[in-house]
Amino acid sequence: MIRVSHYQGSSNWLSIVPNGIYKLLVHAKETYNSPIIYITENGERDGIPIGPKGGSNWLSIVPNGIYKLLVHVKKSYNSPTIYITENGVDEVNDTSLTLSEARFDELRIKYHQDHLSYIKQAMEEGVDVKAYYIWSMFDTFEWAAGYSVRFGLFYVDFVNGNLTRFPKTSAIWLMNFLNKKRFTLKRQAPKNEEEHGSVKKDKKQ
Repeated sequence: MIRVSHYQGSSNWLSIVPNGIYKLLVHAKETYNSPIIYITENGERDGIPIGPKGGSNWLSIVPNGIYKLLVHVKKSYNSPTIYITENGVDEVNDTSLTLSEARFDELRIKYHQDHLSYIKQAMEEGVDVKAYYIWSMFDTFEWAAGYSVRFGLFYVDFVNGNLTRFPKTSAIWLMNFLNKKRFTLKRQAPKNEEEHGSVKKDKKQ
């Protein structure tokens, strides 16, 4: 009989997709002699939300979750090298905002600051994290959500026909973070703001 112990340490690549942190309900159903883990998307534990929501209802913001996951992977999988290939938070695509308002994404900055802080803590405890990739560089078409939410560090105008891109405050923060410069949170409005059709035109700054 082949046991689980025969497979321990035998894989050279493991993909784990937490996708926003859900609560887990484990039901021991007999399928190929393995339990099935059912993931619910209500983001609650004992009826209490586990964290604030992003722009999508399925995405709960729980920064310490990434620390717990990294430590768990280290202990459970013989301390593998880890590449975090996707992490990010979305906001609702609010077309009533001006371009400068839509680009002022303080939530996204705090999201990555908090997650990076917990990743650093895990690394100080011996977790071998080699890379952290942000989802995403640009606002994009998000599966069933379409253009109703925005994940990008860069704002994309989906209406003007040119897909014009503008750095959000989070992009400026990331640039300064990588260059080890201090960052002051402020709105940045382009001179031609009224030309962009996916934001409100008649609102004054």
